[in-house]
Amino acid sequence: MRLPFAAAAVAIVAGTAGPAMASGDEVATAQVLFDDGKRLMTQGRWAEACPKLAESQRLAPAIGTEFNLADCWEHAGRLASAWAAFLDVVDQTHKRGEAPREAAARARADAIARRMGKLTLQVPTRAPDLEVRRDGDLVQPEVWGVAVPVDAGDHRIEARAPGRAPWSSTVHTTDGTSASLSIPDLPPAPPGAPTPTPTPAPAPTLAPTPALTPPVADHTAALMVLGSAVVFAGVGVAGLLEHGAAVSNYNADSTCPPITASSRPGQCNDYVNAASTWNTVAVVGFVGSGIALAAGAAMWLLSPTHSAAAALSCVPGLGGVSCAGVF
Repeated sequence: MRLPFAAAAVAIVAGTAGPAMASGDEVATAQVLFDDGKRLMTQGRWAEACPKLAESQRLAPAIGTEFNLADCWEHAGRLASAWAAFLDVVDQTHKRGEAPREAAARARADAIARRMGKLTLQVPTRAPDLEVRRDGDLVQPEVWGVAVPVDAGDHRIEARAPGRAPWSSTVHTTDGTSASLSIPDLPPAPPGAPTPTPTPAPAPTLAPTPALTPPVADHTAALMVLGSAVVFAGVGVAGLLEHGAAVSNYNADSTCPPITASSRPGQCNDYVNAASTWNTVAVVGFVGSGIALAAGAAMWLLSPTHSAAAALSCVPGLGGVSCAGVF
C-alpha cells in the first residue's frame, strides 16, 4: 500500500497530465500512449504500462510523462531506471524554479536510492582499445571499477579488443545488494579468427545538402511596370475611340455648322468639348504607356539576381559539426 506522501507526490509532479507539444502525428501518438499507460497503471499492469509511457516520453518529452514513467518503473521493479528518471525530473524542475515538484521528485529518488542494487565491473588489465558493454550499452572507461545502480535481474557483460578473443558473461543482481564482476585479460585471438574491432561512435546524421542552382534574375518589379504600360495603353485606346465618337456625333448633327465657325449651338459645343477632353485622355494614355514601357524594359535588363534555393552543407569536425550556408 502506498504511503500518503507518495500519492501526494504523484499528484503534484504529474500535474502536467500529458506530453509536451512535439509535431504532427507524434504528439497525437504520444498522448494516446500516455493515456493508455495511465489506464494500465491504475489497473496495476505495470509491465504493460511502462513501455507505453517510455515511448510517449521518447516521442514528446514532458516532465509529467517522465515522472509517471519513473513511478511505473519503480512499481515494475526497475529501481535504477526509476531513480535516474526521478533525478532527471529534479534537474528539470530545479531549472524551471518549480520547488514543490522538485521536492516531490527528490523525495522519491532518495527513497529509491536506499533500495537499489549496484554493480561494479572490475577491469584489472586493459588491452589496447578494450571495449566493455553491459546489456549492449557501452560502458565508458571512467565507469570501470565504480559501483553503479542497476535494475535487478540478469545483465550480460561483453568485452572485446582488436587482436583479442572476445569474452562475455552474465551477472545477476538483486535490489539492495552489491555485485561485482571481474573482466579477465583477453587472450590473443586464435590464428585465422576474425578480429573484433570496437564499434565506432555513430557519425552525426546530416540533412541532405540541396544542390546549388545558378542565380536567377528577379523581374517582379519590371513586370509590374510593364503591366502599368498595358493599362496606360488601354486608357489611350479608350480615349481615342471616345474622341472619334464625339467627332462623329458633331458631324451627324445637321444643326452644327462647320467646325471652323465662330459660333455654334450649345449641343455642338458639347460635342467639341467632349472630343477635346477625350483627345487629351488619349494623349496622356499613349504617352504614359510609352514611358512605362521604356522604364519596364530598363528594369528588366537591370533586375537583381539571387539564388533560386538556399543551400546548407555540414561536415563533422573536431568537437562538433561545422555548417556553412548560402541563402
